Amino acid sequence: MSIFLSYILKVYNKIVIKGEIIMSKKIKMMAFAVGALLSISSLSLTGVQASATSISDISSITTSTTSAQVQLSDDKGNINAASLSSTGMYTNLASVEDSSFTNAVYVASNGSSSNSGTSSSPLDLATALQKIANGQAKAILLQSGTYKFNSQFTISASGTAGDYNILKACKGASVILDFSGEAYNSSDTSKNDRGIQLNGNCWYIEGITIKGAADNGMMLSGKHNVLERCIFDSNKDSGLQISRSSSSITNFNDFPSDNYIINCTSKDNCDPATYENADGFAAKLTCGNGNVFDGCISYNNSDDGWDLYAKTDTGSIGVVTIRNCISMRNGKTEDGTTKSSCDGNGFKLGGSGVPTAHIATNCLAIQNLHHGFTDNDNPAALQLTNCTAFDNNQGGSKNNFSLYRCDGANLSNSISYTTNKTSDKLQNLTADHIVYTNSSKWYKVTNNQAIDTSDSSKRGEVISTGTSASDFTNATIPSVGTNFDQLWRNSDGTLNTKGVAIISPSSQFGTFSADGGIIGARFSDNNKAAELEIE
Repeated sequence: MSIFLSYILKVYNKIVIKGEIIMSKKIKMMAFAVGALLSISSLSLTGVQASATSISDISSITTSTTSAQVQLSDDKGNINAASLSSTGMYTNLASVEDSSFTNAVYVASNGSSSNSGTSSSPLDLATALQKIANGQAKAILLQSGTYKFNSQFTISASGTAGDYNILKACKGASVILDFSGEAYNSSDTSKNDRGIQLNGNCWYIEGITIKGAADNGMMLSGKHNVLERCIFDSNKDSGLQISRSSSSITNFNDFPSDNYIINCTSKDNCDPATYENADGFAAKLTCGNGNVFDGCISYNNSDDGWDLYAKTDTGSIGVVTIRNCISMRNGKTEDGTTKSSCDGNGFKLGGSGVPTAHIATNCLAIQNLHHGFTDNDNPAALQLTNCTAFDNNQGGSKNNFSLYRCDGANLSNSISYTTNKTSDKLQNLTADHIVYTNSSKWYKVTNNQAIDTSDSSKRGEVISTGTSASDFTNATIPSVGTNFDQLWRNSDGTLNTKGVAIISPSSQFGTFSADGGIIGARFSDNNKAAELEIE
């Protein structure tokens, strides 16, 4: 029986998110039978209706190298029952046996261009990428090992929507692409090599660690690419950046768009020249619509966890969706290095007074140096839902939530917690079911109220007892140096803090959310049996 047929037969009867039936197996199988893809304008994810226009148009990863067709669990209705949950998304390509891939070549750290490309006679990576470019292969399977390089890989070849190119670790393999051999120019950082410059479209890249590059670990400049379970570690600029590849690309429609970054980790990236450019994840300056981060964690980067900065000379960037993500301890690297130039924000949602209505859903900002969530002078109608700002402002002069320059923004089902008496700054927004602090008082807001913390009459209802450590299932954050990619991930790659920084159902805010559940971010064991109704 083919993998594809087995996969279809294993699809559960009904997909349910918090009691809402989204699609039945029978309808879905009929759609597959006629080669159709169902289209739903939106679905409820973690209690939020997410607009289809804000999400990438990537509907599936279809590749000729294996008989499995992988459906992403997105809000376009193209749903893989085995991967849909309220705490994140994933594909099943990582679990496909290596032997199931056809038209594939194997690569090893000691591979050779003169080898045949079989598992016992692996190629080097450069030769394998050239075979993809020449149409001689569709998939590259990397065997375990540390691959050392002293220059950048530029990937310009593209797959198609119906036939993705694949670059992935062999099943169960530990693959590290180490670019620490690249020279670093501190006086002119524009001359520095990246690890990978991905200009191509329709690539699926999975299970690879990229570390030590003299600039970005990866610059993603193509469209309709999917990165899953990748790690960006100790690069000398942002671990992963989504931006155009050249200043000669000036048309917004040519900017990188519709890329999914799924269950990836970016940590300890630091630019020695300035300390203010190396974010964990950056989709900034020149990126198009539909770029999505889902299930990612960014920690101990010298600048921001997420940076969606824009500037006036290049104009607005496309809407970026960040969901089921964690940003922690940014503004200081794991060895304790920090500078006054380190921005240290958890989620930086704009810049320079240039408007884009970004979306953050089910996100957690923990112990960042400065703000947990900041509009950063983005005047657009930002949408933040089920977000927790947990003890940010470690530098002592910023806010957990700094959302006061955005016009028409919405903050809902969200909560602030602090041990350092920071004030949240909220203006020009509507709030619904939130808890926050300002001027040493705690407030709760319900029923879509307009909030302005600069006006004492527009702050909401004062509450005598604010958020405390006892309101969380676990308020103890693991120590610096912890491998959070291992500690806080389920076996499918989705995030699970094991109760850390998650409101306890028994706390005073355990039923405060609009849906009657806990307020703030929610991460779970991703138990499919509990989340899916089975016939």
